[in-house]
Amino acid sequence: MSGQNHANVHETAIVSGAAVIPAPGAGHRITIVGLHVSNGAVANIVTLGFSPTNQRVYNLAANGNADIGLMRWEGDANAAFSISTSSADPARCHG
Repeated sequence: MSGQNHANVHETAIVSGAAVIPAPGAGHRITIVGLHVSNGAVANIVTLGFSPTNQRVYNLAANGNADIGLMRWEGDANAAFSISTSSADPARCHG
């Protein structure tokens, strides 16, 4: 039986390109089991993910959001979970 760590993340005003969850270390990976992302008054393309080949992109309208409940998204080995936005208006991520 392998060890597991659990976290509930609530980040506001995320700077584009920032790691929401840091890399867990060699031999470990992050698993996302639920996610809510929203943005402010400016339309945004929000990219969430672990690498260019393991990401999800949401085109959010002004004051838009995406609620992705009950999911199982496996991250790449020892990769941070990051968010990038297409505008200076920050996004918010809850998971």
